[in-house]
Formats: sequence, C-alpha cells, structure tokens
Amino acid sequence: MNNIISLRRIGLLLRNEFSKNGRSYLILASALVGLYILSGVFEGPAGLQGIASSGFTMYISIVTIMLPFATYNNLFHPVKGLNATLLPASNEEKYLTAFLQCAVAFPLGMILLAWILTLLGALLTGHNEVIWNIGNLFVDSDSASSSFSLGFFDSDFWKIIACQSFTLWAVHFFKSRKFWKAFLTWVCVSVSLLIIGSIAMVRLLKYKNMSYDFVGSTRFEHILYVFITIIVPLGLWIWGYLKMKRQQF
Repeated sequence: MNNIISLRRIGLLLRNEFSKNGRSYLILASALVGLYILSGVFEGPAGLQGIASSGFTMYISIVTIMLPFATYNNLFHPVKGLNATLLPASNEEKYLTAFLQCAVAFPLGMILLAWILTLLGALLTGHNEVIWNIGNLFVDSDSASSSFSLGFFDSDFWKIIACQSFTLWAVHFFKSRKFWKAFLTWVCVSVSLLIIGSIAMVRLLKYKNMSYDFVGSTRFEHILYVFITIIVPLGLWIWGYLKMKRQQF
C-alpha cells in the first residue's frame, strides 16, 4: 500500500472502527445518560447543573483518555490484530484513523450528547441554568485575560486530548500488556520529573530576605508550560506513528 492519504479510505476505516466498537460506545453513552438521570432524580435541578458543569467534564475526560486501550489494545496481536494488519490502507491512514476516532470524533460526540441531555433537562425542569455551556471546554476564559495565553491550547478540550496522547502513544509503542507498561512508564517518568524538577528548583532559587525567589521564574514557567502543553503531546503523536511504522503494521 502506498503512502498516499485518501480521505475515502480514511472514511471507510472510521466506519469500520465505529461498527466494530459500536457496542462499547453505546455502553459509554448509556452510562453518561444514566449519570445525568440519577443526578436529576436525587438532587433535582441543582444536581443537573452540577453534573453539567463538572461531572460531564470529568467523565468525558476519563473515558477519552482510556479509550485507546479499549479500541487498540490488540493492535499488534498476531491473531486478534490480524484484521487490522490486513486492511487495505497505508500506515498513515490507519494512524490518522486512530487519531480521528480517539481524539476528535469520540470526545466531540460525547460532548454533543451531554449538551443534548442538558437541553432536555432544561425543557423538563424549566431551569435554563442546567444547560451546559460547552464553549467553556474550548476556550479558557481565565487565560484569555492573562498576559500569557495559548488560546485553544489552554482549553479543557486540548488538555483532555493532550493527556490522551500518552495512551494513544502507548498502544502503538507496546506490543503486549499495554496498560500496565503504560502505567509503569507514567510512574517512572513522573518520579524522574519530580526529582529533576526538585533539583532544578533548588538551583534556580536564590536566598534573599529569609525567603526563596525564583531567578527568571516567569520566563522559565512559560517555556515549561508550552513544552508540556504543546510540544509533549505533539511529540507523542509523532513518536507513536513512527513506532507503528517500525512495527511493520
């Protein structure tokens, strides 16, 4: 298969993925509906408003981040992953399909469903405040008024898919026991960054008037924030694709 990217083939791959994972998506969507109903039954309009503002965001974040393990856990399995290997599409098309399914279509679909639920909640209760303002997911109002703002890259939606970039990388990087290897990798990286950060903090601090002040802290924080928020997710997506190519998928 050549490396030319065909939108038609990507569409067919997405349709195949949605058909294969349709039952799982239905269960996740049903759980979201169930949470909303239970919140309304036990807490009334206040519960509907609360779950819309925080519960939906948390639920969608968790399931979106963990989604790659559910959809691509058997990606390189010699038997279970054979169908994916034999699909008539290039590696680029298969990886784009995985990205579009996990980082775009699924979270946006769940957000749309949550918004529709809040509309129904408003019709049933007569309280317009229970309608979820999903625009807050895509624009961080606090950062917009700040002197240093990354716009969309400060939003909750970007942070969700940025976190998911690690799990999407993991399913393409590891051949087996993907979840546990990813978990151990996350622990090791976290501990290492904590140690390095502590050492760097000590070196960047200066003692003055019985207190510690950062030397050039603002610039350092901005650089570190951009690196973690943008560079790391982009790097993980690219690394996952390159690793998939090396796996001769």
